[in-house]
Amino acid sequence: MPAEALGQYIRELVQADAAITAALAPMLAAYDTKGKHLADGQKKLRTWLVHTARVTRGQAAQYEAVQSGELGGGSSGVGAAGALPGVVS
Repeated sequence: MPAEALGQYIRELVQADAAITAALAPMLAAYDTKGKHLADGQKKLRTWLVHTARVTRGQAAQYEAVQSGELGGGSSGVGAAGALPGVVS
């Protein structure tokens, strides 16, 4: 695959991941605020993400940062560079 085409695919995937994460952030915030993770026996959202959503601890930390807005980028919590769980730069 030519480098130009590969670069375009990567940019498109990163943009799609950013859109998904932007949509996920308020859902995670609501889930956490309402304590819904407690129903699954998890005391914290991070442990719920690891044990129930089956993400790595690092990804769970990133999701928490996104839902709390710690990554910047406005109310969506998506950083300018698209710092997203699962995306390796």
